Amino acid sequence: MESWIVSVAIALVGVVSVFAVMRANVNSLNEENKEQAKKLEQLEKFRNENEPVIAHLSKVEGLMFTKIDLHSELLTALKEQVGQAPSMKEVRDEFVTKELFLQMQKHMDEKFDHLDRGLGKILDKLEEKR
Repeated sequence: MESWIVSVAIALVGVVSVFAVMRANVNSLNEENKEQAKKLEQLEKFRNENEPVIAHLSKVEGLMFTKIDLHSELLTALKEQVGQAPSMKEVRDEFVTKELFLQMQKHMDEKFDHLDRGLGKILDKLEEKR
């Protein structure tokens, strides 16, 4: 046999084997596509059967996120209020200042009361002498 006939036979066997492998790959891809189509049909069926439940869950989820947003806004407002609240030192200083003012006011009222009584006695004595 001549060498070119052997070369052509080898080339033909190679081409046939490539086509066989390609056909096997195409067949396996077709089977995978069929399986995927079945799964897709099952998912569609499940979705259609459970559409009201899914809609309800979506609605509930929306309400939950609305509540979460509301609570986060409230937390932000509370943090801001806490940040603006006076410290204990400021409260103590203000309390001491007000307490000292009240004590001073009481002391001054007592002084004026004593002065008023004293003036009243002096005026009474002056009227008696008249």
